[in-house]
Amino acid sequence: MLIFETIDRLNRIHSFIKREATGAADEFADRFSLKKRQLFYLLDEFRDYGADIRFSRTRNTYYYNNDFEVRVDISANPISKEEKVPVHF
Repeated sequence: MLIFETIDRLNRIHSFIKREATGAADEFADRFSLKKRQLFYLLDEFRDYGADIRFSRTRNTYYYNNDFEVRVDISANPISKEEKVPVHF
């Protein structure tokens, strides 16, 4: 289930940044049960994909300084017997 939790966390982090409702780094990291270093790593990952993330001291929030959207989707569907491919090890 780790992948689903990770995707959900990324979507929620993006939502807080987009709404400019993150608070300072300590508060933002605590909200997601992360250490500050882990939060900074995730923010750097977003930056690697083109997000211009900045922090406003006056508003006390992280925000996007460019138009940036995160869309992480995954779906799982049962397959029929006809679609099933045998796995050989």
